[in-house]
Amino acid sequence: MSETINNKYDDMINMEYHKSNKHIHMSNYDRAAQFSPFAALTGYDALIGETARFTSEKIELSEIELKDLNEKYIQIIECLKNKSYPTISITFFAQDLTKEGGEYITIIGTVKKSDEFQRKLILENESVISFKDILNIDIINES
Repeated sequence: MSETINNKYDDMINMEYHKSNKHIHMSNYDRAAQFSPFAALTGYDALIGETARFTSEKIELSEIELKDLNEKYIQIIECLKNKSYPTISITFFAQDLTKEGGEYITIIGTVKKSDEFQRKLILENESVISFKDILNIDIINES
């Protein structure tokens, strides 16, 4: 029976392709795009991408590391009291806004002021960094 079905269409298999004189040939990209509105799982790719995005957990510092960090913070405050604005390299934890965890960011900037009550550093580029999120501070210069 399968031979009869195959033979039934043999006359069409070897036909020459008819190219229309009225219509422009559609590219493969455009041909595929006409089916995109029928995607069954709209937003699925974005969801998978967000789920796969890597985040880090916040590192808990030891007492020695906290003491060292506190000494650097006090040194920065002393500079600010003397109207000196130190340039620092600071690594801090930035909480992710959409999922658990975050990432560590290192920036170099000049300290504009310190909020000692809330224990925050404010840099000239308007970055506000909480002391509890700081992993490391390196004082580059005390200008």
